[in-house]
Amino acid sequence: MTSTSAPAVEAAPAAVGDGVSAPPSPPRRSAARRFVDRYGQRYGTLTVLVLLAAYFTIRTENGLFLSSANLSTILQSTAILAIVAAGLTPVLVIGAFDLSIAGNLVLATLLSAKVAVATGSTDAGILTALAVAGLVGVANGVMVTVLRVPPFIGTLAVGLFILVGFQQKVAPDGTVSLGLPANFGTWGQGSVLGIRYVVWIAVGVLVLLHLLLRVTVLGRHMYAIGSNPDAARLAGIRIGWISVIAFTISGLACGLAGFLTASLFGLGSAQAGGSLLLDAFTACFIGASTFIVGRFHIVGTAIGVLTLGMLTNGLTLTGWSSDDVPIVKGLVLIIAVAAAGLLGRRS
Repeated sequence: MTSTSAPAVEAAPAAVGDGVSAPPSPPRRSAARRFVDRYGQRYGTLTVLVLLAAYFTIRTENGLFLSSANLSTILQSTAILAIVAAGLTPVLVIGAFDLSIAGNLVLATLLSAKVAVATGSTDAGILTALAVAGLVGVANGVMVTVLRVPPFIGTLAVGLFILVGFQQKVAPDGTVSLGLPANFGTWGQGSVLGIRYVVWIAVGVLVLLHLLLRVTVLGRHMYAIGSNPDAARLAGIRIGWISVIAFTISGLACGLAGFLTASLFGLGSAQAGGSLLLDAFTACFIGASTFIVGRFHIVGTAIGVLTLGMLTNGLTLTGWSSDDVPIVKGLVLIIAVAAAGLLGRRS
């Protein structure tokens, strides 16, 4: 017993040394790499935001960029984008896309003005914008979950073709401006404590959706679906219903933003969408590189919106042409998506 067991005990180390190599130990990271891994992934976007503010402050005369008047301008100019991007975030959380947001907002803008003119009631315009845009969101959700149409293709078709067709029916000349009620511009142009109502509304939407995603069961289920839909289904989560809810939230946000856009400018215009689609996705993907890497969340989306607002405002103040701004935004989107993917894999 003793003579046969002893060689076996001695053989194990010999086998390792003679042919089977031990698993390689992970390479040691430098102090700089450890710092980047620990802080860069969470606070890199905030660092960029601070650097942008410092750069534009230095480049503008008398620190105009950080003046209270200019900061108020940035908030006002990004309020509509903040509402739309906040509504888009739950859709991205569940792992889907909504490319109809710009078309939905434009339709809501035209309808709110058209109905307000026809009825003489601003309230009717608001309710119509919310109802129609919300129904578009419901239709998107049903199309994706019931008809199994890929969200990228389905919502792109809705936004670029179907909604554009309805826009032309509502306003063949592309604008609705004559005969609006006297109080139609109150919500977009009015202010309290020196801050426009539209900014306060945007803050309220951001807070509401942050709480929904952060502390409610619905929010946790949305994250579960986005993380692993198969596991979520096995856990009893109703993926179809929750997906429809996410698209409906996006639609309602577009409806609200559409009315506020018409109220802000005092007319309904088919040009209201502008670069909204690119800007909303850029803000959300910048947010996915902030605090919680690779995860969409409302706080990150808000930071993304502020980053775009500061970038656009700063480039304008420092003499960049209007043609350069969309180029820079496109580059920012590419960098944000690449950073979110790279940092997500490393974490």
